[in-house]
Amino acid sequence: FARDDVNASTPPLAVIRAIVSLAASKPGVRFLAVYDISVAFFHAVIDEDITVIPPRGTSRQGYFWILLKAMYGTRRAAQLWQEHLATVFRNGNWVRLQNIAGAFYEPNLDVTVAVHGDDFIGEGTEESLNVLDQLLLASMDVKMMPRIGPGAASSGRYLKRVVRWIGSGFTWEADPKHVGRVVELLDLGDAKPADTPGTKSAGLGMRDSLEPLVGDELAMFPQIGGLLNYVAIDRPDIQYAVKCVLNDMHSPTKRSLLRAKRIGRYLKGKPILEWQFPKQDLPRRVVYQSDSDWAADMDTRKSTTCVFGYFGLHLLETQVATQAVVALSSGEAEFYAVGRAAASAIMMRQFYEQVGLPVRAVIQSDSSAARGMASRIGCGKIRHLQIRDLWIQERVRSGDLLLEKALTADNTSDLGTKHIDAKRIEKLVGLAGMRFRVGEAVQAVVRGLAVGALLTRQTVVAAAAAPGEANTVVAAAAAPGAANLRSSNVDSLLLLAFVAGACSIALLIGICWCLCRKRHHPSSCMQALVDSTSGRHGSEQAAAAAAPGSEPAAALAASGRSTCMQAPVD
Repeated sequence: FARDDVNASTPPLAVIRAIVSLAASKPGVRFLAVYDISVAFFHAVIDEDITVIPPRGTSRQGYFWILLKAMYGTRRAAQLWQEHLATVFRNGNWVRLQNIAGAFYEPNLDVTVAVHGDDFIGEGTEESLNVLDQLLLASMDVKMMPRIGPGAASSGRYLKRVVRWIGSGFTWEADPKHVGRVVELLDLGDAKPADTPGTKSAGLGMRDSLEPLVGDELAMFPQIGGLLNYVAIDRPDIQYAVKCVLNDMHSPTKRSLLRAKRIGRYLKGKPILEWQFPKQDLPRRVVYQSDSDWAADMDTRKSTTCVFGYFGLHLLETQVATQAVVALSSGEAEFYAVGRAAASAIMMRQFYEQVGLPVRAVIQSDSSAARGMASRIGCGKIRHLQIRDLWIQERVRSGDLLLEKALTADNTSDLGTKHIDAKRIEKLVGLAGMRFRVGEAVQAVVRGLAVGALLTRQTVVAAAAAPGEANTVVAAAAAPGAANLRSSNVDSLLLLAFVAGACSIALLIGICWCLCRKRHHPSSCMQALVDSTSGRHGSEQAAAAAAPGSEPAAALAASGRSTCMQAPVD
């Protein structure tokens, strides 16, 4: 039966990322601390009578045990754990945030902590986090993970996400193993990667695209949808495409599976999207951008809302959702998107105010009609607007919210309203403070250095081989590494590999030139090097020139010239 005393909410991911953002925004050297509480619920005392059947052999027959602690599986266990946790922090002079149930702040230490179940994450200086360590160790069975930050651990995990310190700030990314699981389930191991997660034309060329899935495909589809939905939380670039797939979850068709495979091929080519939190001065505004695509759903004619929230340079959250009602105009659809952005901006503004950072909530929209509807009083000519949608007008008039114009070309929330091309995806991802990271960077560097060394060797001996053959050998040697270097978002490590290869080539050519200059006339050496490289002499002529007693050799001897490549070079 339904009960009202069992609710235990967790902080949204926007608050978790906001803590990472605070560590990169507040002055001084700050760290991220991660904790894991063992058997967390058993720390709380249960407040109702519950009896359990003891395991066989542990008690006399006919006897029962009475629970003293909040055991896992009991309905009030999660809420009792939260209340116990709040008591521990309250006794340590911490403040429980009013609008975020699992967040706490200590004003004297300037430390913010968020708790998701039994997983803790906090940010602060080394001294303030030491105080937090003592508080948790004194009251709980806690496992402390290495701190992440300058001079400490370079990476750690929280909620199956990877958080890294890269010297200039922090980064956040999802665990790529879930992407691998999607590729495996969809049997895309040999498939070619796609440059976009979806297209408008998906299934248009299939006569049976609207036929329902049956058999194994139907049984597998809910698992695929759940995985894609989980991956999309940290992948704004696929959220719209995943929404289109999930809209068919109740009755999936062959087109639905085709759309899911398209997303899988895209993730195969770009498995890691890195959220960047560079060091910055404390912002005084929390900015939410909104956008919509009017009547984009061809089946229901409903519009799509997308919202991106920022704290300075740091992206905190993204939202993509189908609007609940059918909008009669693009301006109305944009107005609903502004309302969703405003609600989230107010929540995050209240969060920052409670951790000692008064900020202004700003809504940016590229629709002048939506901004006008949000700024006036009443529904105006849009007479069918519901009263529940007009609350934003009061907030704007009171100065609680600030409306600003966003440039359409730079509105990052456009990423989640429709299918866009690869170039547009790359631009918006960059503007949002994210980047695609090439996986297995270390192996790529090794391959790049190996290619550079091989290119160096082939350049030196190219004069002794036919020009066409030398180019073929060099191209074949470079092919494996080149395939990994076509991305426009190549890591700095890969760039370093190229620079190292180029420097080694230049160094070896310089050594050869110096040796030739020492033994022979400089102009003769350079002429021979140019001749051998440019292919003016064929392989047969080069062999004849090198043979003792031949006419070309005699001519060279008479003129005082010598071939620089005659002596072997290691």
